[in-house]
Amino acid sequence: MRKVELFEAIRLDHAVKRWGVRRLAREHGVHRRVVRQALRSALPPERKQAQRHSPVLYRVKPFIEEILEQDRQVRRKQRHTAHRIWERISSELQVVIAESTVRRYVGRRKRELGEQFEVMVPQTKAPGVEAEVDFFQASVIMAGLELVLWFFQMRACYSGRVFVRAVARATQQAFLECMVLGLEHFDGVFGAIRMDNHRSAVVKVLRGRTREESDRFIALRSHYLFETRYCLPGERGAHEKGGVEGGQGHFRRNHMVPLPKCRDQIELNEQLLAACRREDERIAHGKTESKLALWELEKAALRPLPEERFSTVEYVDAIRVDEKSRARVKTVRYSVPSRLAGLQVRAEASSDRVLIFHRGEQVANWERCWEPNGERLDLDHYLEVLQRKPGALWRSVPLHQAKANGKWPSEYTELFLLLKQRLGETGAAKQMVEVMLLHRANPAQVVHQAVAGALAAGAIDGRAVAVLVRTATEGKRPLVLLDVGELDVYQRPQPQVGAYDQLLQGRRS
Repeated sequence: MRKVELFEAIRLDHAVKRWGVRRLAREHGVHRRVVRQALRSALPPERKQAQRHSPVLYRVKPFIEEILEQDRQVRRKQRHTAHRIWERISSELQVVIAESTVRRYVGRRKRELGEQFEVMVPQTKAPGVEAEVDFFQASVIMAGLELVLWFFQMRACYSGRVFVRAVARATQQAFLECMVLGLEHFDGVFGAIRMDNHRSAVVKVLRGRTREESDRFIALRSHYLFETRYCLPGERGAHEKGGVEGGQGHFRRNHMVPLPKCRDQIELNEQLLAACRREDERIAHGKTESKLALWELEKAALRPLPEERFSTVEYVDAIRVDEKSRARVKTVRYSVPSRLAGLQVRAEASSDRVLIFHRGEQVANWERCWEPNGERLDLDHYLEVLQRKPGALWRSVPLHQAKANGKWPSEYTELFLLLKQRLGETGAAKQMVEVMLLHRANPAQVVHQAVAGALAAGAIDGRAVAVLVRTATEGKRPLVLLDVGELDVYQRPQPQVGAYDQLLQGRRS
């Protein structure tokens, strides 16, 4: 029987049977003190908490108090957390104490010392009025390697719809590109966009909410005509865009666990867009309709996008291609076709790609490299040079990079080494250059299969690879290749023409 039920029985017997305290205690098997409590109130009194002695905490209290006192003279971002205090107790005092004990005591003492906890007032969000943006970091597995990338998120405050995109670095150009793509994803412009004091937008934080902004960001805002609302600097302003702050954690936990696997950043961004579409079907906590249903109300309140897209591309003009057929864009050298050596080209650089043009023709398309003084060379750009200088192939930097990024499979190395045994390094390099030239007119997979087929048949010759490629692309029946070495039995010595030379000399005399 629960105590409240016992009290009910005691009170009932006292009211109906007129039993006294002594008999009630005897009949119900309780102390007379309990009977008096029941007669005073129908609810049992709360159980008193025993005052426990904490000998370990008592030993470290002076140490904690000293830290808290010193923290009052230090800027907020560099004050001790309860976890850090617990670490110092373990390392400096060599005292074993539960972290939860330290956390409770530190929290109580901070309140007693007057540290105030900021209270937030819940806000209502009108359709189309405001969006929030922010960057966050997460790990992915790209091309078999675990990398930490930056992710941009734009969140519509009313419906909760999100747009997420991965970038290699959170630069100003990446921020501007993501802003443009985010507005295009929502197919409209919000009245205001709330954000942190990103260096991409804010040059200097002034007093209050005043900011000195960058020219490029002002141009972006002028193009789309939205209002900017900046949060307070540091942790104090995190709650002012709580929607996107919480949305980052939700997206990371639900769509990036386990770690996403992708070949490159393009495939990763396709996966993120698919995750955003799945997120649209979700009914958020406290809502009665899905995000997509709420979006139907919100999209009508957005301002239409301008007819022209805001250009976020950086233009680099008058780049002279050096003698190694490289064009320097920012701090990185990118190769271009060797025919352009000594000429001038121009480049268009985005946050993830570098396009190089000559007289209006695109001559190179590179994934942007962020390595200072880096170098990206494409073996295809040097094939015409290697036809004249085949000895430079095997130890060339373009070949080394091709091996690293998978454009030179192991079968190519095997074919080269077998050709080298028959023809020498120069002859082998000449034939491998011809094999690489096949990539310009045929899919890479077809050429790879042709090389593997030639190796399997023992036809160690670049011309055999060309025959297999032509057979595959023309849809003919596959040929049965013989070992080229077996054809040696048909070779005949070159004819001797010395006697004819003697006859010709006699005629002259």
